[in-house]
Amino acid sequence: LSLLGASATAETEGPSSSSSSSEAPTTPPAELAKWLRLPGAPKGDQIGRKSRDYPVAVSQLLDVLVSHDFALSDASSSLGMSTGALSKAITSDRDLLSRVNQERQKRGIRGLKVK
Repeated sequence: LSLLGASATAETEGPSSSSSSSEAPTTPPAELAKWLRLPGAPKGDQIGRKSRDYPVAVSQLLDVLVSHDFALSDASSSLGMSTGALSKAITSDRDLLSRVNQERQKRGIRGLKVK
């Protein structure tokens, strides 16, 4: 996916203010909510890897991760989902996993592994 080469936000902005894992969930973009099957996601077709909206959803996830400095627990809390579910979504796509692990390594955070 070409979007995995660089998320515009990931490359141009640093992390925003730190958030705690107790942060209330925010309303995620529609494509991201549909892909991750979050509660309250818009009705309609689910977004899978072959969907034309999949690259958009991945880019939106990268933006969320950047805003939380690639800390999965904080990002998952902001999305209203478990850390395990977010990790599973990331590790299901090798290109996404590679990009996320590169960014985590830059920040001194242990990489994710496929189980």
